[in-house]
Amino acid sequence: MGQQVELGVCGEMGGRRLEALALLGLGIRRLSITPVSVGPIKELVRKVDLGEITAAMNGWLASPPPDMRAALSAWATERGIEHE
Repeated sequence: MGQQVELGVCGEMGGRRLEALALLGLGIRRLSITPVSVGPIKELVRKVDLGEITAAMNGWLASPPPDMRAALSAWATERGIEHE
């Protein structure tokens, strides 16, 4: 069996709340972001149930919605998670 490789994301994508939420749902736990993004992303991480977003993302990947961003945005809104 192969080794597990730790994966991280570096760049602007991890510093935007909706994209960071999607990355968390995909199992990414290492985000390298700009200093100005640290506070908002830390707040997001504290509010998200990782098991719940992972299950939702797995469902969307198995049966893609017509608009993934809209589905993710609605999911966050329903849980009171700021994503803008």
